[in-house]
Amino acid sequence: MPFTRIPPEQRFWPKVEKTPTCWLWKGTKRGGYGLFKEDPTRSHVSAHRFAWTMVNGPIPSGLAICHTCDVRACVNPAHMFLGTALDNNRDRKAKGRNADTRGESNPSAKLTWPQVRAIRADRRIQAEIAADYGISQGTVSAILLNQLWIEPDDSTIEVKGQVS
Repeated sequence: MPFTRIPPEQRFWPKVEKTPTCWLWKGTKRGGYGLFKEDPTRSHVSAHRFAWTMVNGPIPSGLAICHTCDVRACVNPAHMFLGTALDNNRDRKAKGRNADTRGESNPSAKLTWPQVRAIRADRRIQAEIAADYGISQGTVSAILLNQLWIEPDDSTIEVKGQVS
């Protein structure tokens, strides 16, 4: 008996739990988002993107699938809309889900704001400053150029070269 592949649409829906609000993905997840193997010979696709495509057709190039419900595991196409990365970031910020992990709020931060301000005031060569703080010369340069550790009152959001 020859091997028959089950169409992806038939394999997808058994992995979905339909609740009164969201349709929750119960399969593999990464970062809270569902992952689905549309074709067994290829890598995973985002489950919510696959659900959108089944109902609405292809996703136009350069656009993202955004959630109105803000539930990463939700695959209900009625809870999704097309938008750019900038639209998605603005939506996240408007809903108060914009986690600020800049500066000292970042768990990986090696410096504090007083240290950054001291680095900016320091007139020694960057390699010496870097050695004193246990950071790279490139990090010192980025701090001095205001590419890293931008003062907290800066409320811009940067997305791939776009600033809102």
